[in-house]
Amino acid sequence: MAVRADGATMASLGSKLGVFRSVAGALLGTACGVPPPPSGDGAVITLEPGAPLDRAPAVLRVRIAGAGTEPRSLLLLEGELGTYHVGRLRAGELPTTLSDRRIPAYAWNDATRGELVLAPSVPLDSGSMYSVAALGIGVLGVIAIDSVPLTRYVTRVWPPAGVRAGSPWVFCGSRPDGAVPGVVLEPANVPAAVGEGADTRGTAAERCLRLEVDGRVSGVVVPPPLAAGVVFDPSPGVLGGGEATTGPVTCHAGEARLGTGCATILDDRALVRSGEPTLFTLELPDHDVVRPMADVGRFVVRGLHPSGTVRVRGAATDLAGTEASFALTWSTLPEQPHVVINEVLANPIGPEPQGEWVELVNDGPARVDLAGFALSDEGGEVILPHAELDPGSFALLVTPGYSPTSSDVPPAPGTPLVRVPRLGRDGLSNSGERLELRSPDGELRSTFPAVAASRPGVSIARRSRDAFDDDRSAFTPSGPSAATPGAENGSSGEASF
Repeated sequence: MAVRADGATMASLGSKLGVFRSVAGALLGTACGVPPPPSGDGAVITLEPGAPLDRAPAVLRVRIAGAGTEPRSLLLLEGELGTYHVGRLRAGELPTTLSDRRIPAYAWNDATRGELVLAPSVPLDSGSMYSVAALGIGVLGVIAIDSVPLTRYVTRVWPPAGVRAGSPWVFCGSRPDGAVPGVVLEPANVPAAVGEGADTRGTAAERCLRLEVDGRVSGVVVPPPLAAGVVFDPSPGVLGGGEATTGPVTCHAGEARLGTGCATILDDRALVRSGEPTLFTLELPDHDVVRPMADVGRFVVRGLHPSGTVRVRGAATDLAGTEASFALTWSTLPEQPHVVINEVLANPIGPEPQGEWVELVNDGPARVDLAGFALSDEGGEVILPHAELDPGSFALLVTPGYSPTSSDVPPAPGTPLVRVPRLGRDGLSNSGERLELRSPDGELRSTFPAVAASRPGVSIARRSRDAFDDDRSAFTPSGPSAATPGAENGSSGEASF
């Protein structure tokens, strides 16, 4: 088939659905080793949860009493500040050299306790130092993050960051066993009931929590940093009635209805698409899937068995909090080859076309013989010779003049070299050209878009094996040392939990 699904693994808990950090490289210390003059002597800083300022937790709230300022003036800056920067802050100025060190945070006035609260929107770096400051005043204090690794952390997977939405809020990660009592979202002091699982069925209860919030409340709120041993993702959310939904997408012939989405059932996988932001939860015989879609999109469900049936239960939840449950049986197709064009080096630093290559990967569950497959480009097509690829293994298509010892980046040890008469008309185009891979029966199995390399030695790599062929944004340039012939490219984009 001509399209494939996009990413299925989480690249990192820190890369989350849309926001956050833009900080300068290394930690910046006090200028010239001279500590800045005190400028916030009247302020008293405490931490929530309680900890000494020199052993602060990575997820926290900074509570400030006696600062004599407003929430909008508060700043959290990476590193300690020198005299020059303290002077600029006292003058009410935030130079670029400081704004680049600013940590995203949300601040408010806790009138009940007579304190200002500054809540960083991201976990802070273990072992690093941060300055709590205020425009017009200067530095209020310095905190040092404990070197103990962050554990029992749950990241918010729904709703997407920065989007007004109703209930529920879903957090997944390494939560401990046992129930978590209700929590309070601040600054509006909104109580939230806590349930286990990513939906009302309790899907993925061993790793997900669900916060049910009063739908009549609106405004920006943040979760507590710690509740019953669970460290919550500190990113703020926007409560409200949820944005208007477009309703279920129209399923085409051969697709199965999946709540508000549609699914194409293949052999060892299914392709799911949605017409609006949706949280999909699926219970499969061998595993659960929790998949947030921040926008209209598609994803792959893996782990099916060819030529069989599978019982699928789950739900699709929209931004308004409406949960559409489903229970159905999928019939899978017979096993088919899943050979993917994964990475292309069209513009090597060394001689062309000898240094060019096209990387294939066997993304299916069975061994595939490449004999009879055809790779086509603007210059025609070449028929691939016999070469067997085990599941998950890679191969490089190269010309007769290719030498792994003199290539820009040597292929991973053991990578088979499949030699073909040519690649492209007279080598691959440096400005990019569309490539197509067809199986011996003429079926289109994979395509690769025309993406130009920024400079010699830069390959174009698929962000993940599950990236759709027609999603141009899923193909990205690598650096010269980041080309990975015969190895995984890495992944990015939305993730399953």
